[in-house]
Amino acid sequence: MALLGSPLAVMRAERLLREQGLAVKAIPVPREVSSDCGICLRFLPADEGRIRELLGQHGVGIVGVHEL
Repeated sequence: MALLGSPLAVMRAERLLREQGLAVKAIPVPREVSSDCGICLRFLPADEGRIRELLGQHGVGIVGVHEL
């Protein structure tokens, strides 16, 4: 899962990545992980490189990546 800077960034990333055919979903941040945003982006671990690449190209920064 990826933590982004704001709920708006998560929603933007979710839309962008789905348009590229990636399986992503906005979910509440698990209690074990601290986040000011409150929501994060769940994705398949195998897609992490592509997700980082696409979000970087569109100026969406990732705050952190954690395994669920």
